[in-house]
Amino acid sequence: HRQRQHGTSHYGTLDRLRVGIVDLFGVAWLQRRNKRPQIKAFIKGRQ
Repeated sequence: HRQRQHGTSHYGTLDRLRVGIVDLFGVAWLQRRNKRPQIKAFIKGRQ
């Protein structure tokens, strides 16, 4: 990589790790939320 010409980065390795972990929790929550409920009993006369 080329050297940075101006300033310093405010986004380091630990910051990237933290954002990635938060994203993984978000994906896990979305996957659990997307499950359809199972039908446990039928009402007589209906399909």
